[in-house]
Amino acid sequence: MADPQWIGVGRIRGSHGVHGAVKIEPWAPASGSVLRHARRWRLVESADAEAPVAVAGGAVPARQALEGRREEGPVADAGGAVHAPVSGSRAAAPSSRTAPSLPGRSRPLVLPQIVRRGRCRVQGDMLVAELVLLDGQPALTREQAMALKGVELQVDRADFPPADEDEFYHADLIGCEVIGQGGARLGTVVAVDDHGAQQVLRLDDGLLIPFVEAIVTTVDLAARRIEVDWAADWR
Repeated sequence: MADPQWIGVGRIRGSHGVHGAVKIEPWAPASGSVLRHARRWRLVESADAEAPVAVAGGAVPARQALEGRREEGPVADAGGAVHAPVSGSRAAAPSSRTAPSLPGRSRPLVLPQIVRRGRCRVQGDMLVAELVLLDGQPALTREQAMALKGVELQVDRADFPPADEDEFYHADLIGCEVIGQGGARLGTVVAVDDHGAQQVLRLDDGLLIPFVEAIVTTVDLAARRIEVDWAADWR
């Protein structure tokens, strides 16, 4: 079995009700969030809980990137490492209790920690869910759920539902080499930014390329290659 590749897909915003449920801000429309599909979640301390990148926006004709930030490198509790990915690298796969929470934050659980998804429903643009703790741990209280505010939620890439035709997850685009006009190498995708009307590939040299059908001609995820009708000096 392949090691998990943990992808950040949302964060806990606080508690809900009196029985320890949590309110979640997904980084994609709540109704289509992969959090509703995956039964196993990973809780990690977030380094940028108030500024997520690679957030899925509205529909983009033919070329649409979906939610998901990839955690790169060996640091198990580093959230948002999407800024400096390495093509082909994998997220670490620690046990559910191998790293402490960040200093100065009082958490009811040792993070990172893997939990099972309990009941989960859409409430407006949020999700409300119950976390089922492993290893015989008791259910969260309301106070403990509130103390998880700001914690990032990750899902294993293998638990993502299949994307529709001409749709791609952000995590799959990050790390791809981008080839422009005349076969020129333009750089490597480090983030997918949501600019409202369209989503934009951000490359490692700062180049920004709209992720739209008129410009993106080929996406070959197996080869980790994206071909675009774009020149290096178009900035």
